[in-house]
Amino acid sequence: MMGDLSLATMASQYGGVVLNGDADIKALSIDTRELHPGQTFVAIKGPNFDGHDFAAEAASKGIEALVVEKPLRSVSAPQWVVPDCIDALGLIGKSCRKAFKAPVIGITGSTGKTSVKEMLASVLRQRGEVLSTKGNYNNHLGVPLMLAELNSKQAFAVLEMGASAEGEIAYLSGLVRPDVALVNNVGTAHLEGFGSREGIVRGKGEIYQSLSDAGRAVVNLDSFGAEEFLGQISAQTLTFSATGNPEADVRVSGVRVNDGGSTYLLHTPIGDIEVRQSLLGINNVCNGAAAATCALSVGMRLEEIRTGLAEVGQVSGRLFRRPGVRGSRILDDAYNANPDSMSGAIDVLTNFEGTRIFVMGAMGELGPGSEEYHRQMGEKSRQAGVDCLICVGEATRPAAEAYGEKAVWVGSNEEAAQVCLGLLGPNVSVLVKGSRTAALEEVVDVITDLGGQNAVLAN
Repeated sequence: MMGDLSLATMASQYGGVVLNGDADIKALSIDTRELHPGQTFVAIKGPNFDGHDFAAEAASKGIEALVVEKPLRSVSAPQWVVPDCIDALGLIGKSCRKAFKAPVIGITGSTGKTSVKEMLASVLRQRGEVLSTKGNYNNHLGVPLMLAELNSKQAFAVLEMGASAEGEIAYLSGLVRPDVALVNNVGTAHLEGFGSREGIVRGKGEIYQSLSDAGRAVVNLDSFGAEEFLGQISAQTLTFSATGNPEADVRVSGVRVNDGGSTYLLHTPIGDIEVRQSLLGINNVCNGAAAATCALSVGMRLEEIRTGLAEVGQVSGRLFRRPGVRGSRILDDAYNANPDSMSGAIDVLTNFEGTRIFVMGAMGELGPGSEEYHRQMGEKSRQAGVDCLICVGEATRPAAEAYGEKAVWVGSNEEAAQVCLGLLGPNVSVLVKGSRTAALEEVVDVITDLGGQNAVLAN
């Protein structure tokens, strides 16, 4: 935790009332299931829960203090009583950020945020300790919790920000106050909330508005909206292109992609390097270029960039290669999906020899165009040479229709797993991808080596 924070200092700056004496804010939690002694528990209210109902349990676990919206007379721990606990959580995070003097890189975009974050953190670790966003801590709750983990030992922080509507990035970047900002790309994720790709440009571009004149903006020249971004940025700008755009400050050439990763040349203002990385697909070449450009913006050397990109490992749920039942290969990309990322994942599948199976779940938050986007993925699967398309859930029916009569449509993950099990063997590769709501990790658990063997024995 950065800074000299206490309930009293927060109340003096932002209002509210302190009860039962003052206490230092050393660490934060909003979940009693993950609570540790010495933390401050923030009693967040959600659609289906109220953190105040768990305050007594939190107190019994040795917490330092509580942040609440009403005095809890039955709890003796120090309390900061505020109008809104979510706002207070953000203010604590903001205060921690103010005390942090090392560079902070903020990342948003429609796809690839987590991969860029992992790549960049790997590069920056060549210089020292790095705080990077963990799990899905990239929203209005997670970002302040990550900011609360800043400390003086860290040489850099890399913070991911997600959004599904305009205004959300403005709020998050106002907390993070990045020294370097990146919109990785503008695609079709969260179209339902943003309304259009132009809305996504406006929403994601809010991160650039948070930069001071001394900040640095990293812009993807290959992305939709790049011209709009460049027109609104007042900070220093460093551009990149994975397609070799000669106008880019950092560009890629000589790309070679296979089932083991990729190799490419990176051309930069300070020289050229060959990069080898194990992450699969052309999408991760783009992500590597983004990470390298962010690294250059904070003064990293070319050898540090090469080493860091080579060392970065796979991210679970994001084209994570796993051993499957009976010698098959499973590409676990079940964490999330939108049309752009799904198209890229299909391209990765086609890099593998032998039989290629795609277990496709629904893509969420696409608005009125959902049916057409799913249809496009079925058509792409057929044209790309996918040997079997297994579609899961009502939203994927258009994909099955577009693929043709050999597609298999099922109504549940359990059915999809059983169909897939019957097709697995040596030299079979399976891509599993869908949005969070599809929960296709349930399929992955069955068809990967241990889970699949157990499932076979049970039937």
